[in-house]
Amino acid sequence: MNVIIVGCGRVGVELAHTLHKEHVVTVIDKNARAFDQLGLDFLGRTVQGEALDRKALQRAGVETAGALAAVTSSDNVNAIVARIAPGLRDVPVNLETSGNTDHEGLAVRHLFVDGRTPGTVLLWMTFFMNLLILYFILSWLPALLRQAGMAVSAGITAVLIFSVGGVVGTILQGPLLRLLGAYVGVMTQSTMTVLLVALGSTIFATFPLMMVVTFVLGVCVQGLQATLNALAAMYYPTVARSTGVGWALGVGRIGSIVGPLIGGVMLSLQWTPQQIFLAGTIPAFVAVGAILVSGQLQGDASPYRPPAESSGAAVPSQRS
Repeated sequence: MNVIIVGCGRVGVELAHTLHKEHVVTVIDKNARAFDQLGLDFLGRTVQGEALDRKALQRAGVETAGALAAVTSSDNVNAIVARIAPGLRDVPVNLETSGNTDHEGLAVRHLFVDGRTPGTVLLWMTFFMNLLILYFILSWLPALLRQAGMAVSAGITAVLIFSVGGVVGTILQGPLLRLLGAYVGVMTQSTMTVLLVALGSTIFATFPLMMVVTFVLGVCVQGLQATLNALAAMYYPTVARSTGVGWALGVGRIGSIVGPLIGGVMLSLQWTPQQIFLAGTIPAFVAVGAILVSGQLQGDASPYRPPAESSGAAVPSQRS
């Protein structure tokens, strides 16, 4: 029997693996990367397209199908799909006995399969460097202002303004990504971080101007981190998503610890706070390089080019 499964999430994958050995199974999903979850042993077909697109259903062979299962994340979409093909009966299946439990406790090695090794490594590099920069700035910006002879309160004000910039930057990520696209958006913010850190190390004695630079730095660095969190979630298939995001954040947290420690080593070597702050351009340069290499090396498979952008659709608003 020909069976169509609309939706390639957890339930759709389990259904496909349960049915594909006894039936001709076709899976429909709008996200091409979702089909990675089916694995190499899946014997059926895949069709990329919207669940409510009649053409996608026709490509899947809805005219000759004997059963249809609408298992997207939207109950409304599932109900409408059922109305599009009212003559098809539902698929009887016991998911509890499907035996598809291979992804329980998904190991980190699954982040490096199906061609995702370059993307994972370069994504981790960006996480590491961006969180290193974030905590580097929080640790050494007050010391830089103290070097200029300012009061302790100036450092507190600077940290507050940097944090406010982060809030604004996170809110602006959605409109920014819609306007520029994910790849150009993260590249722009990373490049601005390099320039702003370099500028801040030279104009720190002018407090009003330094606070403007600090605010924009907060927008770029913390806003970029919110986007990275979302891009990591979009890069990995559903079964590996929590593992992928968790490891990326874990690697980033190592950077947040290393940043202030490196600054302390520089201070022990008699570096001035100005020199230490200027050294913050190095991890920012590395982050720019990782994004650039990923975009050029991987093309549309880059984690910085999510499926919606690769297909020409607008990139949705991301939440951290």
